[in-house]
Amino acid sequence: MRFALAITAAALLALCPACLGGDKAVPRRTAYPRVYEYPAAYSPLPLPVNILANDAATAKVERRDDGATWITIEYPRYKSSIYATLTPVSDDNAAEVIANRRERMLLNTGGLEQEFSEGVNGHGCHVLLNVSPSAVTSPVQFLASRDSAMRWVLSGAVFFSDVAADAPVDSLAPMLGSMRRDVKAMLDALSE
Repeated sequence: MRFALAITAAALLALCPACLGGDKAVPRRTAYPRVYEYPAAYSPLPLPVNILANDAATAKVERRDDGATWITIEYPRYKSSIYATLTPVSDDNAAEVIANRRERMLLNTGGLEQEFSEGVNGHGCHVLLNVSPSAVTSPVQFLASRDSAMRWVLSGAVFFSDVAADAPVDSLAPMLGSMRRDVKAMLDALSE
């Protein structure tokens, strides 16, 4: 009986190499491609307000007839973009424009968990960064304005264009971190 038990135990150990404490990595059946981050190097865009864009991204600036400026910063490797609008305002409509942008930010998240970071940058601009890590298409949104001599409001969002609605959020994490870093750099350097 002991002999049969010993043979059975030896056979099980031979069939199960992981039971022997091996630390060998086992490759997954489907490998996920690594997305390499863009370097953290920035240059100002040709605007009357100092707005930085990542040097490795493609930036387009379009001035509209209504006075607004649309800014698109594309990240082809991430299949994502930062869409921003620089809106001219006056003392009469500044509060209304800011309230509208804040409402849109809340609606865009669809009630998902949000992390707000709000304050005044080193150049006197009021900045708000809203990150929803579980949001898939628009996980980062921002709003900025100048408290004194109100002349403009900058608002925008990061948008992932080629992501399924049910995509696992952890697969976006490296790109989200990089995009968040770039938006934060833009907000920190924002000045007139």
